[in-house]
Amino acid sequence: MRVRACLLFGLALCIAGNAFAGEKKCTADVQTCLDYLAKKIQTKGWLGIHYEHDPAKGGYMITKIVPGSPADRAGFMVGDFVVAMNGISLKEESEELKAVYAEMTPGKTFTYTVIRNNQEKILTAELAKMPEDVALQMVGAHMLEHANVEEVHAEKN
Repeated sequence: MRVRACLLFGLALCIAGNAFAGEKKCTADVQTCLDYLAKKIQTKGWLGIHYEHDPAKGGYMITKIVPGSPADRAGFMVGDFVVAMNGISLKEESEELKAVYAEMTPGKTFTYTVIRNNQEKILTAELAKMPEDVALQMVGAHMLEHANVEEVHAEKN
């Protein structure tokens, strides 16, 4: 499993940057991608967690909670396994799930179904605006995916 921080966007921007479960490389040109990410960052809500996606189990294991984040205030804990959002399963991508992602803006409240100690728990969080440092890290990391490091290294030699 690959650790990813796109859940910082509240399980939202992962569809925009990478395919929800497919880990596909972005195919847009750099400027188009940068413009898209800049626009999305302004409109998407932020939950404040890091996770590992487990497609076999159909959910996301929380690996870090950002102190003071909406997730922290809502009672999320490291080790929680997120299996649904607003009652919609995260096991597979669906039109219903895409519609929920589209609604994830700062100030909106969402419910998350988590498994904690083998028991289902419902947590409610009001999404916040993404902090600037988080946005910059996300955009920077994605832009590095566009770089062709081998070609740049060869040009220097």
